[in-house]
Amino acid sequence: MRPWAEDFLSRQRLRDGGWFDAALVRRRWEAHLSGRRDSAYAIWALLMFQAWLDGIHDTVSHAA
Repeated sequence: MRPWAEDFLSRQRLRDGGWFDAALVRRRWEAHLSGRRDSAYAIWALLMFQAWLDGIHDTVSHAA
């Protein structure tokens, strides 16, 4: 699951999406991975939003 999360939380994908501060999300993700901070709920919400955006993008692309 980590590779999937890394993809959705990559700096480039976050910047391209334009919804979140990529640097802030990455800092929080890295703090979570290191065990310095438990951000499981926040990260899960970000991942689900990113996955939803990805699904919407695919739907729109196929409809065009």
